[in-house]
Amino acid sequence: MDDLRFEWLRKQIYLALEIKNNDVFEEFISRNGNEYDLSVFLSHPISASSTGSAPRGQPNVGNTKDAKHCSTVFFYKSSIIEEVEEEIEVPIGE
Repeated sequence: MDDLRFEWLRKQIYLALEIKNNDVFEEFISRNGNEYDLSVFLSHPISASSTGSAPRGQPNVGNTKDAKHCSTVFFYKSSIIEEVEEEIEVPIGE
């Protein structure tokens, strides 16, 4: 990965989600054009109207021309607890 923004993002995601496997982000990037989509997301400039203050409780999307450029990237981790039943032979004392 040559893009330092991707490296920074990977480190932040791993830290926030407590991910230890270094291949997780690489697998994500290689799937379904995610690298291109993430690159476009990171390259899109934030317009002044999208960073201005909106009234409390109102979404800050600027005018309708800028609204189509508002994006969010969301990462999450889910855990599944799996119960495993195993038979262990215990030798009887002699």
